[in-house]
Amino acid sequence: MRWLKIYALAGSILISIDVAALNTQSWKLRKDSKMMTIAMPSLPKALDPTQLRLANHFLLLQCFCQTLVRTNEQGDMVSDAAESWTFSDQARTVTFKLKPDLKFPDGSKLTAADFANSLSRHFTPQTKSAVGGYLKKIAAEKEPFTAVDAQTLKIRLRHSYGPLLHLLAMPGFCALKESKSTVGGFMGSGPLAVEELTESTIRFHRNLNYKGNVEINDIVVQAIPALNESLSRVDWDKIDIAIGIPPEMLETQNIPGFVATPLESLAIAHLYFNTEKRPDLDPQLRRLISTQLSTLKSEFKGKFYEPIGGAYVEGRSAAQVVSMVC
Repeated sequence: MRWLKIYALAGSILISIDVAALNTQSWKLRKDSKMMTIAMPSLPKALDPTQLRLANHFLLLQCFCQTLVRTNEQGDMVSDAAESWTFSDQARTVTFKLKPDLKFPDGSKLTAADFANSLSRHFTPQTKSAVGGYLKKIAAEKEPFTAVDAQTLKIRLRHSYGPLLHLLAMPGFCALKESKSTVGGFMGSGPLAVEELTESTIRFHRNLNYKGNVEINDIVVQAIPALNESLSRVDWDKIDIAIGIPPEMLETQNIPGFVATPLESLAIAHLYFNTEKRPDLDPQLRRLISTQLSTLKSEFKGKFYEPIGGAYVEGRSAAQVVSMVC
């Protein structure tokens, strides 16, 4: 019997299935060539952080671009594009020093100006950014993002904000460089580069200018609408990971030869919870939800991951709260 690992993030809003345990010849060929195939019900039209809406689409940004900091496998905040950061002015100013060897696939360097421009795009009057409100409500009204020099970025806040680093780890706040000659119109400094972008396929290939440790050469993301319809119609032999399967399908449909094991986490609750976009929420309830979801109890040792039921608002579990406001 084979096993599926089901990850239910943000209270079962997003589910991914790891089917790498299917040890067939086609899977072995992909493994040997360091290639991974990912299935989703739909793909974004553009990999532009200000245009994305779905959590699984935001996850694709991590393939080819970098944020200042990131959350590692243990749930701790670690460096990504930034090698260090310091707080000053009563924690209202944060100065990030970028790593010196960050490059885009074309060989040009990633600079602090690229980060300042990328973050500022979420604030433009015509923006459709679904995540910009997180930063906009705490960023200084004038010049919130400043490139002091090529490797130094300064972020100014209206007031100190404890979860700031967790916020900046969201994939939507990555650094991109616009390029008319690049597939998709953007380049990132991450481990992979975009080679193909259509309605049915997104192909990523190694960014040879990326200096970090990379264990994969290619990622191919396929749009498979059947993931929203019938799991039995999906050719699981060609898929390593499936993302975006509706939770109710896993309750009513089975994949022959597999056993599903669900795990729960609020790891990406921040991708859904945006108080700026919900004017119908009562201001007091909004403050209560914000407080509960941004406050980590001491027993979690400051990690962002919080078990289901770890936070409550008026008797509701954190998972129920996230579902309520999304």
